[in-house]
Amino acid sequence: MKRFFIFGIVILSIILTACQNYAVPSDSTPEVVKQETIINPTSVPNPTPISTPTNPNHPLSPTREAKNTYWFDDSIPVNVQTALCFPEGVSTANSKSQAGAWLSLGSGSVLAYRSVYALAGRFDLLVDGVTMGELESAWQGQGEWNLAMSHETYQAFKGDWSATNSILIVDDLEELVNQVWNTEGMLIILPFDDLIPRLKVLNVDGMSVLDKKLNTKKYPLTLNYYWQGDPPLLNLMNAACEPGTNRDLAMMTDVLMSGVSALTRGTAAKMVEEGVTYPARDILNWLKAADITHISHEVSFFIDCPDPLPIRAGGRFCAQPEFLELFIHAGVDVVELTGNHLNDWGTDALIDSISMYQEAGIKLFGGGINAETARQPLLVEHNGNQLAFLGCNATGPDSDWAKESLPGSAYCDLDWLSAEVSRLKNDGYLPIVTFQAFEICDYAPHSSQRVLADQMVRAGAVIVSGSQAHCPQAYRIEGETFIHYGLGNLWFDQMDWLSRQETLDRHVFYNGRHISTEIFTAILEDSARPRPMTADERRFILEMIFNASQW
Repeated sequence: MKRFFIFGIVILSIILTACQNYAVPSDSTPEVVKQETIINPTSVPNPTPISTPTNPNHPLSPTREAKNTYWFDDSIPVNVQTALCFPEGVSTANSKSQAGAWLSLGSGSVLAYRSVYALAGRFDLLVDGVTMGELESAWQGQGEWNLAMSHETYQAFKGDWSATNSILIVDDLEELVNQVWNTEGMLIILPFDDLIPRLKVLNVDGMSVLDKKLNTKKYPLTLNYYWQGDPPLLNLMNAACEPGTNRDLAMMTDVLMSGVSALTRGTAAKMVEEGVTYPARDILNWLKAADITHISHEVSFFIDCPDPLPIRAGGRFCAQPEFLELFIHAGVDVVELTGNHLNDWGTDALIDSISMYQEAGIKLFGGGINAETARQPLLVEHNGNQLAFLGCNATGPDSDWAKESLPGSAYCDLDWLSAEVSRLKNDGYLPIVTFQAFEICDYAPHSSQRVLADQMVRAGAVIVSGSQAHCPQAYRIEGETFIHYGLGNLWFDQMDWLSRQETLDRHVFYNGRHISTEIFTAILEDSARPRPMTADERRFILEMIFNASQW
């Protein structure tokens, strides 16, 4: 009897269960079948229970609710905090336990910010880079270098490099730069966007933050900040926000400035012999890589220019029109017309040259078809950086200066030039001023060059560059003005030792500021072809230039 009673209870339970779960589909609506994963208890004799996280900050914790809130602690640098992107409706939390996402350095699911740092020393440092091993030794107070940085930078790096008492901590940037200048062997680590022209950027293991092709994922002075937290919120943030960075190539512009060029005499003869593009062969990558490549060409292209000869009596210069192909091949963007040989073969030759430049898409400044045009600044806007090029001829001869209705170079009226520089600066432009000044082949500048530079410093110029020098001259940094009294020749046939030495300045602008200058050095060969200097040549020449500089 007991056996039948139990059997009846089982049958009744099955019937009740079936009545609760069975539903007849409506005739008016299609049946929807929801696929579910069904586990048959009889197939798993000893099922493993799912562990429940005990940490309330874990995304799967039962005590945690998905929230559209974020959190980061005070160790996150201020520039990172202020640059973070958030989707609409996501707000800050009071603590990590209350946040749906939190920021951490070096690990996580969604990249939020990439912070790139530079290693730098005083501008006249003769070395160009260090190894990562040397940098790590300096961090521990060993080797030939000492390190300085802000407290914020130290906090950011000490997690990977361990705490140390060997770092000079200075939070004020100006004082930090002064320490670097006044302490032998002192280097500084600082955010890329804090760079200033008084510092020379050093490469680390051959990688430089000034290189537009830099792989920041491999560069050792890159710190990555990631979001961690609830997957739905992370997916939302990843879809709505691009990772931020303090080194955005869309905000960077580089300008390559060069010295004297004159495709005439021995240079022209070598171009006929070796090919029109021969002079650019060994430095083509320097010229083509810049966003804006500048050439100061001192002579006009003239259709009746005599056949090139290595040596020609007199100082009357011109260039064959077909030689313009060299500028196009080298990626020249801007030609300066302040040279003192522009009208050697008459004003018609210069007018024809100006037309040739314009047809080739090359921009001009410092000279023109008349005095008014010659004074016009060349305004260039690139990646948000507004640049203004102005140039003038301070030494003549009179036949070279543009007149009311005649072409030539702009006469250096310093009152006009100062007013124009100040006006452009007030309008948000970064003035770059070039001078055809008194020619002297000496590393030290002539006193008249200092006078010109001083006036441009007061007017607010960002760059002052001498285009007249046939050998490289001293540098000077005065406040926010970077001065190079003379770069030397680029393409000219003077083959004495001083005149063979060449410098090209690569000025880097970022977010509306001039942040750094990189010096390229070359030696002229064959009266026509510059080649990069060897390491020993470069060190010797830079030491000579820096010894003549005003620091």
